[in-house]
Amino acid sequence: MEAMVMVEPALVGRYCHGCGAPLSESVRGDALYCSAACRARHWRWTQRTRTRVRTMRGVSAARAVCPVCGQDWIVGIEHRSSAIYCSHRCRTRAWRDKRSPQPSP
Repeated sequence: MEAMVMVEPALVGRYCHGCGAPLSESVRGDALYCSAACRARHWRWTQRTRTRVRTMRGVSAARAVCPVCGQDWIVGIEHRSSAIYCSHRCRTRAWRDKRSPQPSP
């Protein structure tokens, strides 16, 4: 009869589901991520991936148009779903146009 080898759970090693780094021994036993930042980064990546898949399947292919330059993009993939402008440059240009004094007629 062969002897069974029992492996201690702590010796097997656990790895972060987000970045793959080994989890330290000081984290909780049911921890999946090495830090809150890594958990948030993985969550955002998962959300972007799900949105891309839905868009490719044709479930939600909403498009938005930048009011400054007219460029269009797919909502939730190339920019966040609440984005109004296509880039920082357009957002800054709109802000400056709004702040500049309007010529009086």
